[in-house]
Amino acid sequence: MKFNCGLTPEEKAKRKEQARIWRENGLKDWHIKFAWWPTRVAAFDCRWLEYIERKGTHWHVENFDTMLAMIAIGVPSSGWTWEYRALGCRTSMPYKI
Repeated sequence: MKFNCGLTPEEKAKRKEQARIWRENGLKDWHIKFAWWPTRVAAFDCRWLEYIERKGTHWHVENFDTMLAMIAIGVPSSGWTWEYRALGCRTSMPYKI
């Protein structure tokens, strides 16, 4: 009897890495997000309970000793920095957080 046993561990790891890369690349471009919390999109403009656009920049700590110190006190050693703008507002300057 012949049947499909699923992916090998190497294939699973490769697909997981491809999904991570695809997700990170998608978050680095402008994408639509629903503002569940009040979100500043410009200097005097906040949006709440409506769609906005955001773009992310991924950062991480390169220095191993600094990373260990940050982990020891409970501070993340990597994360995202977000830029927000109003939906459909292509010409305004985005607001960085």
